[in-house]
Amino acid sequence: MGKYLTEEELFSTLQHSHLPTILVEGKDDLKIYRWIEEELQTDFEVDILPCGCRSVLFSVYQNRSNLKNVIFVADKDIYVYTSVPEKYSDIIFTNGYSIENDLYDGKRIETIFNEQDAALFAKGLDSYVRYYAYQLKCYFNNLPSCLKKSPQEVLHDYELKPEFMPESDVQDVFEYIINKYDLLLRGHSLFQLLNMVLCRKARTSKFNTDAVYETCYKFLESSSMNTLKQRIKDSLVKAIV
Repeated sequence: MGKYLTEEELFSTLQHSHLPTILVEGKDDLKIYRWIEEELQTDFEVDILPCGCRSVLFSVYQNRSNLKNVIFVADKDIYVYTSVPEKYSDIIFTNGYSIENDLYDGKRIETIFNEQDAALFAKGLDSYVRYYAYQLKCYFNNLPSCLKKSPQEVLHDYELKPEFMPESDVQDVFEYIINKYDLLLRGHSLFQLLNMVLCRKARTSKFNTDAVYETCYKFLESSSMNTLKQRIKDSLVKAIV
């Protein structure tokens, strides 16, 4: 997608819009919101508008007093490990870390795995979650951390590279995440790991990223995604009244 609107342009657009508008972060998850928009169009005249980043969405939300019929939808992000601050109580947040997690919820996409897929995914997941658990522990202890390094960056042959091995015990955090990794592990990284398995050279039939997202959304509906869509619909009903 091209350049996003500035914050000032967003306000102007939202103030002059005659349609209910769903403001979302955008970026990599915009394709998912476009599918939601297509579904909503059967019952509502609505526009989904990406603002480009989380900070802009929050800024517009905090200055929303002159805006009408605007629904704010955001990834829960780091709040998935804590709680959503009360000041954001009118924003619709995803159930998992991101909308990609809501898409993955229930792990139904893993039913397409063959035996080797399952083994490689389990190996890579175990390794990556150990890296991620350490980074998360550092984050909450106000130490330097990076939660956004991809599995491709930190893994070799589905095992952690030596330089990314945890520097302290992370078993408690590891178990917390691994028990609900479909919702708690950063969604973009989770799908990257999935694609490492499904797109590897040795696999006879391969998937691309967009095909995996579309398969999850259109054929493997999750409870989290259905709940998110219903909350958006309920908000639209209130906005139209």
